[in-house]
Formats: sequence, structure tokens, C-alpha cells
Amino acid sequence: MCPFLTCLLISGILLQGHPTRSTGGTSVTLVNKGPANAPLRGEGRVTYSTKIAGGNFETEYEVDAKLTNISSKPVVAFEAIIDMDFGYRAGTPMEYHFDSFFDADPFMPGSSWDISAAPRGDSMSSTDGNGQATNRETVPDIREPVFEVRISFVRFADGSEFGASKWGNALSQHRRDLTALIRDLLDEFDKNKEGGLSSAIDTKLSEQDNSMNDTSSFLLALRFKLHEKGAAVTADYLRKCLQNAQQHESWR
Repeated sequence: MCPFLTCLLISGILLQGHPTRSTGGTSVTLVNKGPANAPLRGEGRVTYSTKIAGGNFETEYEVDAKLTNISSKPVVAFEAIIDMDFGYRAGTPMEYHFDSFFDADPFMPGSSWDISAAPRGDSMSSTDGNGQATNRETVPDIREPVFEVRISFVRFADGSEFGASKWGNALSQHRRDLTALIRDLLDEFDKNKEGGLSSAIDTKLSEQDNSMNDTSSFLLALRFKLHEKGAAVTADYLRKCLQNAQQHESWR
């Protein structure tokens, strides 16, 4: 795989206005945290620049990083925690979930998985260690920027595991739930074609109560596929997901 490159704009509201000042392009190398024997290893960097003006700060950043399976076994699922903070106490750890149960192939030894910049929400506020908004004039120095990854959970194709997490504990149930959801969507497509599938996706999304989780992410991607590729292609994709799940039944 090629490293994933992205650029997002993040705005944070400070307590009061300040003169304009900015930092030039700064590059931070990805650091691996956690056990040294983790089966996945991150490498790459994030490059960012920050401008403070009128009591706001804006950070543009570009991520070029990946996780590599350095073990000798295929990986079927993992959870990685990415911590990215550009020095303004505004970073939020991000959970990345990978599950190939509905895909054709697992994450093979030596292969790489792109790390994309996908923070939850599009604004961050500068806070102190207690979560209180800070006055930039009372903070003498910007903190050291952070770009770190920790592998919290890995499940291999042979059923063995590394680490533990709440997401990993619920993985088998999530697969069963998603299998049932896919079947429901296909039933609606068989009944009413595109209209039925589109309506069913929207209904399933509304049941997520606007929360961002693996199921809602799947449904949003599905809605985009429906819009871009049409109902027939989307239905074929869902059937393929069920076929892959059946072939990977031993991974449960």
C-alpha cells in the first residue's frame, strides 16, 4: 500500500484574542508505544503548521504513515490508538478498528495498512490539564508535539490474540450483528430495489442515534457507494460480504 496523505483544517477557540503568529511546517515522527512485542509497527510522520490569530488557532496537517504486520501470522482484526497533539493540549486519542471478516483477505505478514487522519469532530479547544480553557498569554511554552500509536488488540487468523480491549471483546457479537444487518438490507433491496435499499440504510443509520461507531461508519460508506455506484453494485457488494463472512466462519 502507499501511505495515506491527507490535509485537514482544525480550528480551536482560545479564551481571548491574541496577535497573529504562526509556526512553520513542523514534522513529527510516529512513535510506537506499548509492548515491544506488538505484532504491528507504525512508521511515518505528520507535518503540520499552526496559525494563531484573533483568539483562534488553525492547524493544517498532513499524515504520511502506516502500520505494518511484522508478525509471521495473518491478522484478521486489530485496534490501534493514535494520539496526535500539536502542542496546544487539543489532541484527542483516536481509535482505529480493522476487521477483515467481511473482506476477501486478512492483513498478511509484511503488508501495510494506511493511517488516515480522521479525528472525531472538526474542532479542538485549547485546555489545561483539568479540561479548563486556557489563556494563551498564561501558557509560556507550547507543549512538545505528539504523534504516537499503541496497538491495544490483535486477533490472528488462527484464533490467537495479542492484548485486550473492549472492542476486541465485543468483536464476535459485532460480526453477528453486522451479518444480520446486511441480510436485512438485501431483503429490502429484493423487495423494492434501490428505493428499498436506500430507505433501509437511512433507517439503520437513524437507529445509531447519530453516534459514530463501526456500524454507522459501515452504513455511511454504504450510502456513499449507493450514490456513486448504484443499487445493483451495492447489493452485489453486500452479497460478497456475506460470502466472505461464511468463508471466514472459523475466525469467530
